[in-house]
Parts: sequence; structure tokens; C-alpha cells
Amino acid sequence: MLEFLIPIISFLGLPVGLFISHKAKEELEPGKIYFKALRIVVLLVLIITFIILSLKNPLALIISVVIGFLIALLFKKIYFYLGLALTVSFLLAKDFIVLISSLVFIYGLAYSTVIYKTYKKQLLPLSLLFFIPFILLFAKPFLVNYIEYYLGFLAGSLIFFITK
Repeated sequence: MLEFLIPIISFLGLPVGLFISHKAKEELEPGKIYFKALRIVVLLVLIITFIILSLKNPLALIISVVIGFLIALLFKKIYFYLGLALTVSFLLAKDFIVLISSLVFIYGLAYSTVIYKTYKKQLLPLSLLFFIPFILLFAKPFLVNYIEYYLGFLAGSLIFFITK
């Protein structure tokens, strides 16, 4: 019923993190390594989740992971892929919506420490990139038929951001 609030709450991790960063400026530099580690752990959990969910078709998984990685090389906007991940989670069981939205929120908290100094320029573009994939929910029947490919694509694109 109130599922439309989930993406908004998930995205709020970024502004909340920016607020916390603003209030605790002196903690940003010493905690930089921990925030980076937190971002990597969140991405690893997302990648493992997507790979496990798409193991039914190993060949499709490998191909879509490679395609996802290559596209992420060209389009390096993590919040687009996080929005796409949350969009795809709406096609899975309700448990995955909670898991993925929580991880996106936590990622936003950690990512905000990276963009803290330039957040005024980046907040609007990041929000647009995050919410654009939700348009795909209008094509839900098409998405459901190829869910393994989308999961593999997301895993591949998120792998790029870990290696970056």
C-alpha cells in the first residue's frame, strides 16, 4: 500500500548522511577508511544477493555480469544502479525489498562522506539518477520474464564500483 515510500526513504540515506557529515566535520577524515569499507561491504552484500538469486541460468548470469561491468565502465553513476537495484527488488519477494532498500540507505550514509564538499552540485543529479529506473515498473511483465538478466547486470555493474 505504501510501497511508493520505500524508494524515498532509501534515498534519504544520502541527505541524512550529508546532515551528519555537516554536524561532525572533524570525524570525516579519520573515518574515511571506515566509510569506504562500509560502502564496499554494502556493495558486496548486494552483489552476492543478486548472484544467488540469478543462479538458475549460469550462462545468462555470466553474460549479464560482463555486460553490466562494461556498461558501468561507460556510465559511472552508482546511484543509477542503486535505483535500478531497488526497482528490480520490487519484482522479487517482499523480504528483498526490505534488504535492498536498507542497504541503499546505509550506502547513502557512507557515500555522503565522499561527496560532502560538493553535495550542493550533486544532490539533484543523484536523486534524478536514482529515481529514473522506477519508470521501468510500468513495464513490469517484461521485467519479470528477464529478471535473471537484470540481476546479473546489476551484479556486474556493482562489481565495477568495488574495483574502482
